[in-house]
Amino acid sequence: MSQVWHPLTHAQQSYWDEFLHHPDSSGSVVAHRIEINGPCDTNLLLRAIRQAVDEADVLNLSFKVEESESYPRQSVTPSLGSNVEIIDLRTKSNSETLANEMMHSDSSTPINLTNSALSLQRLYLLSDEKRIWYSRAHHIAVDGYSMSLIEDRCATLYRCFVLEEIPPAAYKRLDTYIKEDHDYLTGNRFGLDEAFWQEYIENSDLEKVESNSLCSDTVEKRLELPDELGTALLTLSKKLMIGWTDVLLLLTSAYLYSHFRNKEGQKEDSLPVWIPFMNRMGNPCANTPSLMVNAIPYKVRVKQSEGAEDYLLRSVKELRKLYSHGRYRLESKNIPEGGHYFLSPFINILPFDPPEFHLCKTNHQVIAGGIADGFNITFRSSKDTSGMSVLFEGESALYDQSAVDVHANGLKDFLYTTLFNFPIN
Repeated sequence: MSQVWHPLTHAQQSYWDEFLHHPDSSGSVVAHRIEINGPCDTNLLLRAIRQAVDEADVLNLSFKVEESESYPRQSVTPSLGSNVEIIDLRTKSNSETLANEMMHSDSSTPINLTNSALSLQRLYLLSDEKRIWYSRAHHIAVDGYSMSLIEDRCATLYRCFVLEEIPPAAYKRLDTYIKEDHDYLTGNRFGLDEAFWQEYIENSDLEKVESNSLCSDTVEKRLELPDELGTALLTLSKKLMIGWTDVLLLLTSAYLYSHFRNKEGQKEDSLPVWIPFMNRMGNPCANTPSLMVNAIPYKVRVKQSEGAEDYLLRSVKELRKLYSHGRYRLESKNIPEGGHYFLSPFINILPFDPPEFHLCKTNHQVIAGGIADGFNITFRSSKDTSGMSVLFEGESALYDQSAVDVHANGLKDFLYTTLFNFPIN
């Protein structure tokens, strides 16, 4: 059967452009570390990883450059039967240190989209009771939610293999992803969304930078947040009937407004912050590994002496309006060729439960998650808010460590104060 070659989706084009401008950058590498502890059947785990990766078409893409076209074509290359590297370190006294060093080395290595595999899967055997599944890909193929889908699928397959059950149906294939992109770009909704964003960003201070400008180094601060803060989030969320992730997003936006707006010299009485929109609900690709996430700007406004509840109830209406038009991508909107929007400050909230492997305990860690422009705040937790952490990243050319530390402690204090019904200002 001959290979079928498809065009890149609109979302993928930005990552191809980035690769052409920065072929030596590893900024778009996505890598996860899943530690699996317990009585695991290694052969069945390998079988599950192989099948999960084989089912995810985007992990098996190859690209073909045509001289007459601006962007390459893509096709699914059938994966080899043994697409998982097994590294047995059980005889090494420092097995985990060695594994971590190898994972860090790989995640820091640029991926050549013209001749390298997009995905790498390794299983590090550290002891008879402990192993690490290392899963690496490129953002041109997947977003963070896709990685979670693949990991959950692997855990489901493993459970079915152990219990000798029939696995549920796999994901939809690449052609569903390609068709969804084509249907949107040629449908009526595209024009409506474009008109909405044209009006929304008109006269806004959305900074643009040249594509040869790339963040190469960051300073960071990570905080572990107590579960009582998550409990307070859930309480306010239920009271106001607003999803807790939106509550956290809006409160973090309010903090940034109070500290960034007056110092950045914006013309408007608002601060543009960038937020990810998953583009999954109601989409044919809802549970298909692919690059669906979109970055959209939200213009934060905080009224003087406005309490937390009033601010949230007012602001969530605007946020939901943005979500309703969130499928539209602003990458090519009013930007000269060779430029892109400076996605800063950026707020990302990732409420994902780790995959559950049958009779085992897992520990999930994101080793590489993509490029960070300017100033970024990333929350990670379980779906119920437990185990929440927050990572602050500042581009080292713009922020020093002390500035990042100040914002880390400042936001933590702000959330504590606000979640117990103090005024925002």
